[in-house]
Amino acid sequence: MIDHSTLLSTTILESTRNLSVFALDRDLRYIAFTQRHADFVQEVFHHTISAGMGFMDVFGSSSESERFATYFKDAWSGKTTDLTMEHGFDPLQNYTLSCHISPYVQEGEILAVTCVMKNITEEIHSETKRLRKEEELDLFFEHSINGFLFMMLDEPIEWNDTVDKEKVLDYVFDHQHLTKVNQAYLDQYGYTFDEVIGETPAQSFAHDLAHGRETWRRMFDHGQLQVMTLELKKDGSRMWVKGNYVCLYDDQGRIIGHFGTQNDVTIEQNAQYLLKSNEELFRAIFEQAEIGISYG
Repeated sequence: MIDHSTLLSTTILESTRNLSVFALDRDLRYIAFTQRHADFVQEVFHHTISAGMGFMDVFGSSSESERFATYFKDAWSGKTTDLTMEHGFDPLQNYTLSCHISPYVQEGEILAVTCVMKNITEEIHSETKRLRKEEELDLFFEHSINGFLFMMLDEPIEWNDTVDKEKVLDYVFDHQHLTKVNQAYLDQYGYTFDEVIGETPAQSFAHDLAHGRETWRRMFDHGQLQVMTLELKKDGSRMWVKGNYVCLYDDQGRIIGHFGTQNDVTIEQNAQYLLKSNEELFRAIFEQAEIGISYG
């Protein structure tokens, strides 16, 4: 008769990637093991294991294998051990292993010690790459001459024709907050980090709430927005900001916030205004002159 619990557990273990299990007797000889463990030993140590083979015969004599042997012996006393082995003894130098060593008990008696071993090398490498990318992004974020910002909502929002968009904007303007900015952004407005972090759209656009709501509506409608806005600095002066904003979504398609880049283009805007004014002045003088103007 099939032992369904054993069949199920064996199937789960064998189908779980990078997970292997083995059991040892009191003399640290193999009693049982999964195929994945046998494959791992073959790949790394070039040994074909079998029941009755000694753990030390496979892993060799070293300080690391002796440490494992100690944990196995502790398990025979009822102790459980969890450990992560990084860059262990040769030939495990290129592997990172997570191990759970525990006694196997039936009817109050320890019959064996088991080791659930997971090869987490790829996970560690992926996490290391992710952290490096985050560090690189943080460096770019902090040292860019462009102002960067993240504004996140307390709760995700739906933005479609089934909702009252005015009510949604009411919520957004009180419950979306600046969560991350860089120094360039702070320099643009003349604020410190503590003065702006947590700020809501209602606070940012207190001087022109209607314009702020229209800007948010357009951004939510299109998922992104490139816009020129007249902003208020800490000292009360105005500046022209050219901004690019992109909505952020959760896996259900709801808006959770947005990311933006901003450039202070006040000098450029003022220069264009002066140029246009001078052109109009020159045109007026030319048109009203009683005598012609010639060159050459």
